[in-house]
Amino acid sequence: MRSSYLFTALLTLGCGSGSSASIQPTTDQPTSGAANEGGQTSGGAASGGSNGNYNAGSGGSAGSTAGSGAANSAAARISAKLLHTCAIAPKKITVCWGDLATGDFGQLHPPATELSSVSSGANHSCGLAIDGSLTCWGDNRDGQTDAPPGKFSSVTSGFSASCAISAAKSIECWGAGADNFLAPNDQALAVEIGLNFVCALGVDQTIVCNGASQLGQLAAPSGKFKSLAVGSNHACTISLDGELSCWGAGKQGDVDTTENPDERVHYGQSIAPSGHFVAVAAGYAHSCAIDTAGQLSCWGAGKTGDNCASDLNACGQAAPPAGQFQAVACGTSHSCAVASDGKLACWGSSSGGRSTPPANW
Repeated sequence: MRSSYLFTALLTLGCGSGSSASIQPTTDQPTSGAANEGGQTSGGAASGGSNGNYNAGSGGSAGSTAGSGAANSAAARISAKLLHTCAIAPKKITVCWGDLATGDFGQLHPPATELSSVSSGANHSCGLAIDGSLTCWGDNRDGQTDAPPGKFSSVTSGFSASCAISAAKSIECWGAGADNFLAPNDQALAVEIGLNFVCALGVDQTIVCNGASQLGQLAAPSGKFKSLAVGSNHACTISLDGELSCWGAGKQGDVDTTENPDERVHYGQSIAPSGHFVAVAAGYAHSCAIDTAGQLSCWGAGKTGDNCASDLNACGQAAPPAGQFQAVACGTSHSCAVASDGKLACWGSSSGGRSTPPANW
């Protein structure tokens, strides 16, 4: 797949690159989307990072489910990927910001179409219009923005491919490697794309993954789940009782198994904390989750932020601000979250403006 070469190039740029963040909303029913959420919480605004006003409830309601339209949740209204983030602002306009280090393909210029959800890819993004149709923009060298016609309930953007769940709950994928992504489940409530693999949350609430397996990406846990988040080489899910499970890269902890720092993949991003959670997000080498009290926890690369120029593990993307939150999104070296009062906080690498949302909310 072309996407593997793209990601190697991004890592060569240093920790300034942002990565996969498929973050699914979590409610009493299975959920999916570009970001995660639980029920609205009360509490103070996010502290630290860059703040902007984000109307999480605009155009949708907290607690919507994948089958009936995860797009209509606060969770599906913010998404981070490699170098950029997109979100649906209070006036129902979609805004994108971030770094153009890998090229300007128009990924920061979403259409004027009113969207109910958005999902950021590597150098492209896709959104679900309020009428259920799809729209994509940005890099189309692999056909990743050639969205099919029809009505859909959710959409997700990967590195060089995209997938969506149709109104009939079937999985449709397009772009690089799409033939290998086809229907890990016959029907699904959610689908998420990693670097060289894809996972789906079936209508029976079990998880099935297809694709590369050398890092354990396909070792999804057994049981029933309500949320799914896929990073570049790892994935996380939330069980029906709120417990986290992660698999793939980083399961053995924070270890360097290569002499080439650009090829390092194990940062402990699959060692999930204990507790009960309502939202989870997976980035390149870190993960974040929101617990039932609205508090953020992050693990994996980036627990400190003192040497981001040369070390992905020191960009601060896994050092979240205090406060209470309802949605979270993870990139490679930055993260963003929506606070309970609707403000947006981003932290981690500021290179190229990836942790600085636009002022014109």
